[in-house]
Amino acid sequence: MDKPHKHTDFFVNHISKTLNHFNDKEVNEIQLFIIGLLQRLKHTSTQLKITFRNIVTIPELEFSAGISVRALLFDTLIALNLYKILAEAENAGTSQKEIEEIAKKYCIQMLADGLTTTINYAELSKNVGFIDEAKLKVSYNNFAISYKDYLEDHLGDGSKPKVKFKKAPKTTELFIQLAMTTELKEISKIYDAYVFYSKYDHFGILYFDILKISLEDRFIHLKKSIRILVGHQVNLFSILNKFSNGDKFVEEQYKISENYLTQIMKSSS
Repeated sequence: MDKPHKHTDFFVNHISKTLNHFNDKEVNEIQLFIIGLLQRLKHTSTQLKITFRNIVTIPELEFSAGISVRALLFDTLIALNLYKILAEAENAGTSQKEIEEIAKKYCIQMLADGLTTTINYAELSKNVGFIDEAKLKVSYNNFAISYKDYLEDHLGDGSKPKVKFKKAPKTTELFIQLAMTTELKEISKIYDAYVFYSKYDHFGILYFDILKISLEDRFIHLKKSIRILVGHQVNLFSILNKFSNGDKFVEEQYKISENYLTQIMKSSS
Protein backbone atom coordinates (compact mmCIF):
# COMPACT_ATOMS: atom_id res chain seq x y z
CA MET A 1 0.00 0.00 0.00
CA ASP A 2 2.78 2.43 0.99
CA LYS A 3 4.21 2.80 -2.52
CA PRO A 4 4.95 6.17 -4.15
CA HIS A 5 3.12 5.44 -7.40
CA LYS A 6 0.00 4.51 -5.41
CA HIS A 7 0.18 7.85 -3.61
CA THR A 8 0.56 9.86 -6.80
CA ASP A 9 -2.35 7.98 -8.39
CA PHE A 10 -4.45 8.80 -5.34
CA PHE A 11 -3.47 12.48 -5.42
CA VAL A 12 -4.36 12.85 -9.09
CA ASN A 13 -7.69 11.00 -8.90
CA HIS A 14 -8.86 12.37 -5.57
CA ILE A 15 -7.86 16.00 -6.05
CA SER A 16 -9.30 16.08 -9.57
CA LYS A 17 -12.79 15.47 -8.14
CA THR A 18 -12.42 18.38 -5.75
CA LEU A 19 -11.13 20.73 -8.45
CA ASN A 20 -14.07 19.78 -10.65
CA HIS A 21 -16.43 20.45 -7.74
CA PHE A 22 -15.14 24.02 -7.43
CA ASN A 23 -14.97 24.64 -11.16
CA ASP A 24 -16.88 27.85 -12.02
CA LYS A 25 -17.81 28.34 -8.34
CA GLU A 26 -17.06 31.59 -6.53
CA VAL A 27 -14.54 30.91 -3.78
CA ASN A 28 -13.25 32.89 -0.80
CA GLU A 29 -9.57 33.73 -0.28
CA ILE A 30 -8.94 30.74 1.94
CA GLN A 31 -10.52 28.32 -0.52
CA LEU A 32 -8.53 29.89 -3.38
CA PHE A 33 -5.33 29.42 -1.40
CA ILE A 34 -6.02 25.76 -0.62
CA ILE A 35 -7.31 24.94 -4.11
CA GLY A 36 -4.12 26.39 -5.57
CA LEU A 37 -1.97 24.15 -3.35
CA LEU A 38 -4.10 21.13 -4.26
CA GLN A 39 -3.66 21.93 -7.94
CA ARG A 40 0.12 22.06 -7.50
CA LEU A 41 0.07 18.67 -5.77
CA LYS A 42 -2.05 17.17 -8.53
CA HIS A 43 -0.03 18.62 -11.41
CA THR A 44 3.31 17.53 -9.92
CA SER A 45 1.92 14.07 -9.15
CA THR A 46 1.02 13.68 -12.82
CA GLN A 47 4.67 14.24 -13.68
CA LEU A 48 5.87 11.94 -10.89
CA LYS A 49 3.68 9.12 -12.21
CA ILE A 50 5.65 9.25 -15.45
CA THR A 51 8.89 9.22 -13.47
CA PHE A 52 7.99 6.08 -11.55
CA ARG A 53 7.00 4.24 -14.73
CA ASN A 54 10.30 5.06 -16.44
CA ILE A 55 12.91 5.65 -13.75
CA VAL A 56 14.56 2.25 -14.23
CA THR A 57 15.21 2.85 -17.93
CA ILE A 58 15.71 6.63 -17.62
CA PRO A 59 17.33 7.21 -14.19
CA GLU A 60 17.87 10.90 -15.01
CA LEU A 61 14.16 11.42 -14.35
CA GLU A 62 14.92 11.24 -10.64
CA PHE A 63 16.68 14.60 -10.87
CA SER A 64 13.69 16.46 -12.30
CA ALA A 65 11.44 14.67 -9.80
CA GLY A 66 13.62 16.00 -6.98
CA ILE A 67 13.24 19.57 -8.17
CA SER A 68 9.47 19.15 -8.37
CA VAL A 69 9.21 17.55 -4.93
CA ARG A 70 11.18 20.45 -3.44
CA ALA A 71 8.39 22.83 -4.48
CA LEU A 72 5.77 20.60 -2.86
CA LEU A 73 7.76 20.36 0.37
CA PHE A 74 7.82 24.16 0.46
CA ASP A 75 4.04 24.12 -0.03
CA THR A 76 3.82 21.66 2.88
CA LEU A 77 5.70 24.05 5.17
CA ILE A 78 3.36 26.88 4.13
CA ALA A 79 0.23 24.81 4.81
CA LEU A 80 1.54 23.48 8.13
CA ASN A 81 2.12 27.03 9.34
CA LEU A 82 -1.50 27.82 8.53
CA TYR A 83 -2.51 24.72 10.52
CA LYS A 84 -0.37 25.98 13.42
CA ILE A 85 -1.95 29.44 13.34
CA LEU A 86 -5.47 27.99 13.29
CA ALA A 87 -4.75 25.50 16.09
CA GLU A 88 -3.34 28.22 18.32
CA ALA A 89 -6.36 30.44 17.68
CA GLU A 90 -8.80 27.61 18.42
CA ASN A 91 -6.96 26.65 21.63
CA ALA A 92 -7.14 30.28 22.74
CA GLY A 93 -10.93 30.23 22.41
CA THR A 94 -10.97 32.65 19.48
CA SER A 95 -14.36 33.02 17.80
CA GLN A 96 -14.94 31.34 14.43
CA LYS A 97 -15.31 34.71 12.74
CA GLU A 98 -11.96 35.90 14.10
CA ILE A 99 -10.31 32.61 13.16
CA GLU A 100 -11.55 33.04 9.61
CA GLU A 101 -10.06 36.54 9.51
CA ILE A 102 -6.73 35.22 10.82
CA ALA A 103 -6.69 32.50 8.15
CA LYS A 104 -7.68 34.97 5.45
CA LYS A 105 -4.87 37.34 6.42
CA TYR A 106 -2.28 34.55 6.21
CA CYS A 107 -3.58 33.26 2.88
CA ILE A 108 -3.63 36.71 1.28
CA GLN A 109 -0.13 37.41 2.52
CA MET A 110 1.14 34.22 0.91
CA LEU A 111 -0.84 34.80 -2.28
CA ALA A 112 0.67 38.29 -2.57
CA ASP A 113 4.19 36.87 -2.46
CA GLY A 114 6.01 37.54 -5.71
CA LEU A 115 4.00 40.60 -6.72
CA THR A 116 6.74 43.01 -5.64
CA THR A 117 9.31 41.06 -7.65
CA THR A 118 7.14 41.30 -10.77
CA ILE A 119 6.54 45.01 -10.25
CA ASN A 120 10.28 45.61 -9.86
CA TYR A 121 10.99 43.59 -13.01
CA ALA A 122 8.89 46.01 -15.05
CA GLU A 123 11.04 48.87 -13.76
CA LEU A 124 14.20 46.88 -14.46
CA SER A 125 13.03 46.21 -18.03
CA LYS A 126 12.67 49.94 -18.55
CA ASN A 127 16.10 50.64 -17.02
CA VAL A 128 17.86 48.25 -19.43
CA GLY A 129 15.95 49.56 -22.44
CA PHE A 130 13.51 46.69 -23.07
CA ILE A 131 10.50 49.01 -22.70
CA ASP A 132 10.10 52.78 -22.68
CA GLU A 133 8.53 55.03 -20.03
CA ALA A 134 5.12 54.96 -21.70
CA LYS A 135 4.98 51.15 -21.75
CA LEU A 136 6.17 51.04 -18.13
CA LYS A 137 3.25 53.22 -17.05
CA VAL A 138 0.79 51.10 -19.01
CA SER A 139 2.27 47.99 -17.39
CA TYR A 140 1.89 49.52 -13.94
CA ASN A 141 -1.73 50.53 -14.58
CA ASN A 142 -2.67 47.10 -15.93
CA PHE A 143 -0.97 45.37 -13.02
CA ALA A 144 -2.80 47.60 -10.53
CA ILE A 145 -6.13 46.63 -12.08
CA SER A 146 -5.37 42.90 -12.25
CA TYR A 147 -4.21 42.63 -8.62
CA LYS A 148 -6.09 45.48 -6.96
CA ASP A 149 -7.09 43.34 -3.97
CA TYR A 150 -3.42 42.91 -3.05
CA LEU A 151 -2.19 46.44 -3.73
CA GLU A 152 -2.51 49.86 -2.18
CA ASP A 153 -5.11 52.11 -3.86
CA HIS A 154 -3.80 53.12 -7.29
CA LEU A 155 -4.77 56.24 -9.22
CA GLY A 156 -4.21 54.73 -12.66
CA ASP A 157 -1.64 57.44 -13.32
CA GLY A 158 1.25 55.18 -14.30
CA SER A 159 2.80 55.28 -10.84
CA LYS A 160 4.51 52.23 -9.38
CA PRO A 161 2.01 49.97 -7.52
CA LYS A 162 2.72 48.98 -3.93
CA VAL A 163 1.81 45.69 -2.29
CA LYS A 164 -0.23 46.33 0.86
CA PHE A 165 0.86 43.20 2.72
CA LYS A 166 4.16 42.49 4.42
CA LYS A 167 6.52 40.09 2.71
CA ALA A 168 5.72 36.40 3.15
CA PRO A 169 7.98 34.47 5.56
CA LYS A 170 11.04 32.74 4.12
CA THR A 171 11.42 28.97 4.18
CA THR A 172 13.73 29.10 7.17
CA GLU A 173 11.17 31.19 9.07
CA LEU A 174 8.41 28.69 8.27
CA PHE A 175 10.63 25.88 9.56
CA ILE A 176 11.55 27.72 12.78
CA GLN A 177 7.90 28.48 13.55
CA LEU A 178 7.09 24.77 13.34
CA ALA A 179 10.23 23.58 15.15
CA MET A 180 9.51 25.92 18.08
CA THR A 181 6.04 24.39 18.53
CA THR A 182 6.05 21.23 20.67
CA GLU A 183 3.24 19.53 18.73
CA LEU A 184 4.90 20.19 15.37
CA LYS A 185 8.59 19.88 16.27
CA GLU A 186 8.91 16.35 14.87
CA ILE A 187 7.06 17.06 11.63
CA SER A 188 9.18 20.18 11.09
CA LYS A 189 11.98 17.80 10.15
CA ILE A 190 10.52 17.69 6.65
CA TYR A 191 12.74 20.73 6.24
CA ASP A 192 15.62 18.22 6.00
CA ALA A 193 14.07 16.84 2.82
CA TYR A 194 13.53 20.36 1.49
CA VAL A 195 17.21 21.20 2.06
CA PHE A 196 18.24 17.94 0.40
CA TYR A 197 16.31 18.79 -2.77
CA SER A 198 17.50 22.39 -2.69
CA LYS A 199 20.85 20.96 -3.80
CA TYR A 200 19.06 19.84 -6.96
CA ASP A 201 17.46 23.20 -7.62
CA HIS A 202 20.40 25.50 -6.84
CA PHE A 203 23.63 24.92 -8.74
CA GLY A 204 26.71 24.90 -6.57
CA ILE A 205 29.37 22.56 -5.25
CA LEU A 206 26.75 20.63 -3.24
CA TYR A 207 25.12 19.60 -6.53
CA PHE A 208 28.11 17.36 -7.22
CA ASP A 209 27.71 15.66 -3.84
CA ILE A 210 24.20 14.63 -4.86
CA LEU A 211 25.60 12.86 -7.91
CA LYS A 212 27.73 10.68 -5.63
CA ILE A 213 24.64 9.26 -3.92
CA SER A 214 23.43 6.00 -5.46
CA LEU A 215 20.21 6.05 -7.45
CA GLU A 216 18.78 3.52 -5.01
CA ASP A 217 19.39 5.81 -2.03
CA ARG A 218 18.06 8.82 -3.91
CA PHE A 219 14.94 6.87 -4.76
CA ILE A 220 14.49 6.09 -1.05
CA HIS A 221 14.64 9.84 -0.36
CA LEU A 222 12.01 10.35 -3.04
CA LYS A 223 9.69 7.73 -1.58
CA LYS A 224 9.97 9.23 1.92
CA SER A 225 9.20 12.69 0.59
CA ILE A 226 6.11 11.55 -1.28
CA ARG A 227 4.89 9.82 1.87
CA ILE A 228 5.11 13.23 3.57
CA LEU A 229 2.80 14.58 0.88
CA VAL A 230 0.03 12.17 1.94
CA GLY A 231 -0.17 14.09 5.22
CA HIS A 232 0.09 17.38 3.33
CA GLN A 233 -3.00 16.46 1.32
CA VAL A 234 -4.97 15.65 4.48
CA ASN A 235 -4.00 18.99 6.02
CA LEU A 236 -5.16 20.84 2.90
CA PHE A 237 -8.52 19.06 2.85
CA SER A 238 -8.96 19.64 6.58
CA ILE A 239 -8.50 23.40 6.18
CA LEU A 240 -10.66 23.48 3.07
CA ASN A 241 -13.41 21.68 5.00
CA LYS A 242 -13.22 24.22 7.85
CA PHE A 243 -13.89 27.13 5.51
CA SER A 244 -16.38 25.69 3.01
CA ASN A 245 -19.55 26.44 4.96
CA GLY A 246 -20.58 22.84 5.61
CA ASP A 247 -20.11 21.68 2.01
CA LYS A 248 -20.91 17.96 2.26
CA PHE A 249 -18.84 17.06 -0.78
CA VAL A 250 -15.74 18.73 0.67
CA GLU A 251 -16.35 17.05 4.01
CA GLU A 252 -16.51 13.67 2.29
CA GLN A 253 -13.33 14.37 0.34
CA TYR A 254 -11.58 15.26 3.58
CA LYS A 255 -12.69 11.98 5.16
CA ILE A 256 -11.47 10.00 2.14
CA SER A 257 -8.02 11.62 2.31
CA GLU A 258 -7.87 11.05 6.08
CA ASN A 259 -8.83 7.38 5.70
CA TYR A 260 -6.15 6.94 3.06
CA LEU A 261 -3.51 8.30 5.44
CA THR A 262 -4.77 6.00 8.21
CA GLN A 263 -4.39 2.97 5.92
CA ILE A 264 -0.83 4.03 5.04
CA MET A 265 0.12 4.37 8.67
CA LYS A 266 -1.37 0.98 9.55
CA SER A 267 0.36 -0.79 6.66
CA SER A 268 3.76 0.58 7.67
CA SER A 269 3.43 -0.02 11.42
